Amino acid sequence: DVIDDYKERVKRRGPVYKEIDPECLKWNPFQPPKTPAVSN
Repeated sequence: DVIDDYKERVKRRGPVYKEIDPECLKWNPFQPPKTPAVSN
């Protein structure tokens, strides 16, 4: 579910996703439950 939410945010942000992508990759393995909180 977190991935779906992230994908939706990526589409809304557009090019910004490129900057968050690398960070998300680090957060995913680090703390998956915190990903949605970080997006906020």
